Amino acid sequence: MTWIDRQDDLKNLIHDVQPDALWIDTEYDNQRYFSPRLALVQIAWSSGVAVLDPLEVDLSILNGWGGAWYSHDGTHDWLLLAQAGWRPPSTCLDTQIAARLLGYERFGLAALVEDVLGVAIDKTEQRSDWLRRPLTDQQRHYAEGDVVHLRSLTAVFEEALRAKALETAWAEESAHVLARGERLLERQPKAFTKIKDLRRARPEVWGRAQAILAWRFEQAKAQNIPEFRVMNDHLVARMAWGKIRPRERSLALALKAAEPCPWPARPEPKERSKKLEKALKAWRQEQAEALPMDLSMVLPTRCIERIAQGEDWRSLDELAGWRSERFADSLDQAVS
Repeated sequence: MTWIDRQDDLKNLIHDVQPDALWIDTEYDNQRYFSPRLALVQIAWSSGVAVLDPLEVDLSILNGWGGAWYSHDGTHDWLLLAQAGWRPPSTCLDTQIAARLLGYERFGLAALVEDVLGVAIDKTEQRSDWLRRPLTDQQRHYAEGDVVHLRSLTAVFEEALRAKALETAWAEESAHVLARGERLLERQPKAFTKIKDLRRARPEVWGRAQAILAWRFEQAKAQNIPEFRVMNDHLVARMAWGKIRPRERSLALALKAAEPCPWPARPEPKERSKKLEKALKAWRQEQAEALPMDLSMVLPTRCIERIAQGEDWRSLDELAGWRSERFADSLDQAVS
């Protein structure tokens, strides 16, 4: 394993290694900061492994390096890397997607390594302090292991997907992994509807809760700490109910300006054909067991609901591409 915490060493790596395929994993801290903080980047290629220290090196010089990239449940990985200046590659295949297409019941990396490779991963270091320097030998061994196992998993999955003619499905579904990272950037204050102690409150209480949550969000952002460290949900509810008073003047002013807020109205559900919905779920179950494949890969539940509401399945974006090619005839029969 190569440890890289100097910019010159990273430049030399890019110059010396020109791989066709690269595997990536990250470690980050999501407990002490407002937004998760990238702490480690692990990269493997066919003949080596490098662990990069993003606290010391500029990752933007990695843009355009390498060929095909592989990750596992990589939405957060690529989001954090993008924030560090490393643009996501044009092509990235995700091994969690591969596992779902192949019908594995457990999708986590450790579970798959055990089920597929027969190797048990010690997860003791998973929640260790990855921002601490220097890292312990145990941390370095754990970090290196994940990306090496990911490389080994890919070899098994690629062969299995090729045998089932699912390479296109893997590429299309993996593209959504990168897209989801962009939506995670659109962070908003927590909704008061998600706090159990407020469900039986009055509009006046809900209005105060909304003001408190907005204040908490801005305070956490300004101080770069998690929102729960500013004020936990239990205290938010108690203050909204008027059982405790605010100490901060800015919060007192926010509460004074708060106006009653109704519980958000849920849109009326569209009428669905229960018979068709039942038939589609039965068809999905049959296909999933026969392939085998994860249910959501065969037909997402949201698509079942929309088809049962009368939409033509061929008009749904999720069912274009590989699903249309693979399931068109039998899905037509299920719908008819």
